[in-house]
Amino acid sequence: AWKSLSAAVKGNIRGLCGVSVGAASSLLWAVGDDGSILEGGSGGAFQLQHLAGTPLEGCYASASDAIWVVGEQGTILRGGQGGATTWIKETTQTSQTLRAIAPGPVGALFAVGDAGTVLRRDAKGGWSAEPSGVSQRLWALWGERSAAGRLWAVGEGATLLRRDSKGTWARGDTEGLGSTTDLLALHGARGKSGSTLTLWVAGRGGLIARRAVGP
Repeated sequence: AWKSLSAAVKGNIRGLCGVSVGAASSLLWAVGDDGSILEGGSGGAFQLQHLAGTPLEGCYASASDAIWVVGEQGTILRGGQGGATTWIKETTQTSQTLRAIAPGPVGALFAVGDAGTVLRRDAKGGWSAEPSGVSQRLWALWGERSAAGRLWAVGEGATLLRRDSKGTWARGDTEGLGSTTDLLALHGARGKSGSTLTLWVAGRGGLIARRAVGP
């Protein structure tokens, strides 16, 4: 049976991320639309670590001392493990709500959100906008970390975007998905040979679909 690890917060939990810290243990963080940032372990209940002051939508953790959370009003915060952690607001130059954050090629971080917003974090910690060519809300993204890797994002109205190795975003083929279905989640994986990339998308109305998209 599922074991409840809930914390005493009133908001809805919108994002969950974590890192492995041993052979059989993990550190996890959850973010809520009441601005809460919660921390928990593999077996323990989640505890409130920080209140951001703005609704939060997603998070990504690369290590126990490197966690990013995103949310409304272009909010991106970086923090780490422990209740005494100071969460630092990173400058984004946007007021759009950010819905998701994930790593991409060569360890760069990307965030996506409303009005087709795409942001990239450089090695010095600065965020800059990349033109997506769309105005739809973007809900999720997934990327490969190799230098030649691709990055994909999905959103409203069957929006599917692909970022190539030169940093250009373009629409991907959505044949068979319908022209109005909102795509809310995305995952990718390569086969054992590494030659074929398969994408999975999920969305409203119970949609789950997959497609091989080549190298």
